[in-house]
Amino acid sequence: MCRDILPKLGRRVQYRLARFDPLTGELDLRHLASLIDARTKLVCCTGASNFFGTKNPIATIRALANASRYQQPGGERRSYLLVDGAQLAPGTFVDVQALDVDYLSSSFHKMLAPFGVGVLYAKEHLLESSLPFLYGGDMIAEGRVFADRVGYNVLPWKYAAGTPNILGTIVSAQALRILLDLALTPKRPAYFGTGKRIERPAVECAMGRVAAWNRRLTARALYRIGAIPGITIYGPRDASERTSLVAFNVAGRDPMDLWALSAWLRPLWVPSQSQPCRPKQNRPRRKAAAPARKAVAPRSGSATTSPISHLTPSTASEIRSMPSTPSSR
Repeated sequence: MCRDILPKLGRRVQYRLARFDPLTGELDLRHLASLIDARTKLVCCTGASNFFGTKNPIATIRALANASRYQQPGGERRSYLLVDGAQLAPGTFVDVQALDVDYLSSSFHKMLAPFGVGVLYAKEHLLESSLPFLYGGDMIAEGRVFADRVGYNVLPWKYAAGTPNILGTIVSAQALRILLDLALTPKRPAYFGTGKRIERPAVECAMGRVAAWNRRLTARALYRIGAIPGITIYGPRDASERTSLVAFNVAGRDPMDLWALSAWLRPLWVPSQSQPCRPKQNRPRRKAAAPARKAVAPRSGSATTSPISHLTPSTASEIRSMPSTPSSR
């Protein structure tokens, strides 16, 4: 963005990267504070890491951004804060007003919805004062097209360029309603397929239950995985300080071999080094981490690709010597 896209728009931007602990994924807040000064327009962070599972202290980062003294165009003297909530929102109740974030993005496909639909929240005065970056459709105000200028539509149409993903948006809304029903009243759906208004207490209660279940599941996973000899677990060991993603290394094992063994013994999705988990990508292959995530088992008789062809000879031989129907299945 800073090196390739913004310069084409005539914007020259310097970006600064804060350090983090390579084992826990926790931000070095002292180093972050040293990077934020009166020239810092925007502070960006993840709500939770997609590699370590570590949750960032957003309130602390917000305070650091507020103290920058950067002169914003609207007169405010602080840095704006943008939070990538893609990993945080699916398992946590997120109150953007309580967090006081200026921008927050998230993806619906992590909440039972299809790919291609997400959300960008921003404070209303920022949306009002910002220029659109896509053009067409309803973003131009009726009768406000002139030879030398155009007038933009009111919010939210100001940013509705072209034909929106109508079907994806409708399906995503129903997926969120299913999530509420599963968390609150799984035997008596109250929201899916209806136009019932969703109130804040229902969302807070549902996501509270999701978060509590994730903590229990993650604590059990950390305990069981941590008991295996030769394993290094990344991220906080306290389940309340992380998401349900658990990244780990096994001494002496190639990550592709781990993936194949897991796929053979149990139909889990275990992303290998080729998945977009970048913090470790420059380390030797034998050190690559294998993040374990929840998955759905393939249907009986469905077509699958055998992972054995991708293995080292020793591991392939190990798998072939296993029973055809492992006891752990």
